[in-house]
Amino acid sequence: MRNTDIKNSLDLTHIATGYPHTIILNTKETQLAMDNTNTMNHTWDLMCQSVYSRTGDWIPDNYEVNFITVNGIKRAFH
Repeated sequence: MRNTDIKNSLDLTHIATGYPHTIILNTKETQLAMDNTNTMNHTWDLMCQSVYSRTGDWIPDNYEVNFITVNGIKRAFH
């Protein structure tokens, strides 16, 4: 599915409330989120810290990640 309005983002569900939430990612955060190497846990933590410093949203323990949009293409996460 192509989303022309949002280039890079995470579509999440807030664990406690069930409310949907979208976080727009910058280019570096997108690169970190897409890492599939043996350092992916470390790079995921770096991405979460970057998002938190920019938005105040702490993803771990608060959100379930449902989809990632990269270059306007939405796909299931994991």
